[in-house]
Amino acid sequence: MINNNRLSSPVNTLLLLGAIVIGSVTFAVIISWLNDTILFLSVFGLVILVALIFLYPDWTLPAVIGIWGIFQDRLENYTVDISAFGTTLNASRVIGLVITFALILTLIIKGKIGSLSRLYPILLYLPFIFWTFLQGLLSDLSLSVPYLFRFFSETTMFIGFALLIRTEKQLKRVSVIYVVFGFIMALFTILFYLSGRSFLNIGVDLSGTAITSSENVLRSTGSFGGPFVTSTVLVVILAHALALWKAVKPGFQQLVLVSVWLTLIAGIFVTVTRTSIISAFIIFIIWIILQKPSPKAYLGITSFLVLAGVLSVNVIGLDSLISRSQELVGGLSVDQIGSGRIGIWTALLGEFYRQGPFAWLTGAGYGFSYIGALISFGIELIPHNQFLWLLTDFGALGLFFYLIFLGGTIFYITQTMRSKSFVKTGASFSQSLTEATFTLLLIVIFIIGLFWNYTGNIAFNWFFLSTVGAIFGVIQSNTIESQKE
Repeated sequence: MINNNRLSSPVNTLLLLGAIVIGSVTFAVIISWLNDTILFLSVFGLVILVALIFLYPDWTLPAVIGIWGIFQDRLENYTVDISAFGTTLNASRVIGLVITFALILTLIIKGKIGSLSRLYPILLYLPFIFWTFLQGLLSDLSLSVPYLFRFFSETTMFIGFALLIRTEKQLKRVSVIYVVFGFIMALFTILFYLSGRSFLNIGVDLSGTAITSSENVLRSTGSFGGPFVTSTVLVVILAHALALWKAVKPGFQQLVLVSVWLTLIAGIFVTVTRTSIISAFIIFIIWIILQKPSPKAYLGITSFLVLAGVLSVNVIGLDSLISRSQELVGGLSVDQIGSGRIGIWTALLGEFYRQGPFAWLTGAGYGFSYIGALISFGIELIPHNQFLWLLTDFGALGLFFYLIFLGGTIFYITQTMRSKSFVKTGASFSQSLTEATFTLLLIVIFIIGLFWNYTGNIAFNWFFLSTVGAIFGVIQSNTIESQKE
């Protein structure tokens, strides 16, 4: 029996430690026989992670995701040679696989897999999971297999958080850890941008630095090596920071969180990613409206948003923002709107229409969506639209299955927000994060999803889906407790 994330008896503790020791020795012997140091370290790390997740899931899972997030771009630059299997992987992917399989083993050891039947929003995700793997296996495997590994990893994280994060205290701990690491990510993103500006001023070549000058505008790539990914992850973490602000005591703690808000928003701004900048402000405004504050609070919030905007504009430079926003007020052709997205979407839909009714229903196969960019620019590029990508690669059925999941998730959270179960169980932070997550879902569906296909992007989905999964787990736990009263 497990109680409060700890083993409830010395006997169980000894059994676990014994199993870890025996397993470690066994793996060490096997790996030594294979004479592969990297594989040994990976397996050893896997064993340690399983033990930590088993004992402290609410500390370990968000911490390893946060640490991986800070160093993800740097890890991508290191190649790991796994000679026992005759293959090479970058260090980021190796660590991602270790974390994923550690979580799977933990769920199996804890006997949590059977609990899935009680989480109906996750059950609604199962048809999309099945269809994705089926289509991936029927597509060009050289393209689909790497994607399926990423999809498998993010799905595991989603389910794992839903099954392991069950209490108010655990949920709050997850948010605190995410916000701490998100604050560090935002600081790095800002520092990268400021260092890039100094490089630009003295005429130093920017290649190989943590910034990009695409579209003649300086943009920080952040810890994830890309402006869009970094900024969307910071938007997810902003939702956690908003929820924590409501949950902490007024005074110093709230002031600290306000400084975190400013840092996160500034980090988003220096990526000069229009979608994320708009998302950050909308998530802020919708969440505040849900809190039903007093007129004085609205004045304070407005002042804060103005301050955040002024500071961010001062850091970035007004000319850069104007340059990136010209297409919103005219001055660019239709094909250039959305950084070429309209042209890509038009070409892709035209080619998809030629595939015929069967492809419309079942999809043209994973990788077909690259054709829009190939026609428009002669390069392989994803269509940057979640729903168009699902339609063309996975068909109307794939899109339908995904929309069922999204609709069920929004309905589930909306019903929770209307119920009194959280009030009865004293889950004030759960209420706050549920409201923030509801807002985040709307942002992801109606803003981020329209300009980016995020499914299969581990960096974003480990943070996003783990947040949604943790909310599901606590909602179910609180509902059960409420029914017992």
